[in-house]
Amino acid sequence: MEINQQKIEERAKKLGRAIGQSDRSKALERAEENLRDDEDTDELYERLSKLQQTALTSLQAGKELEEEKKQEIQELTKELERKPRFQQYMAAQTNFNNLIQQVNQYIQQGISEGQDSKIIEI
Repeated sequence: MEINQQKIEERAKKLGRAIGQSDRSKALERAEENLRDDEDTDELYERLSKLQQTALTSLQAGKELEEEKKQEIQELTKELERKPRFQQYMAAQTNFNNLIQQVNQYIQQGISEGQDSKIIEI
């Protein structure tokens, strides 16, 4: 007997809902809302995100990042790191990422155990 694709997808959706309802997910959502509510912090965050995306695109195209852009990214990062709402957001993001890493480890462990087992669990 084989577990079909539909069962795997159903379980993945349940896991996704559970993660979305977790304290860490809700804390991240609140931290992002708080960051967005502070216009100054939100503007700095958006500027930094756009600069980082531009830098990534340039690097992927094989272009060297201009020193001026590097410096601007560093300055915006330092300025943002001084903002309490950004600090809260980064802490919440780290906590959420840690949860996702733990989940991935459990999934990998389950895959290994599933490959070694002759018993099919549904």
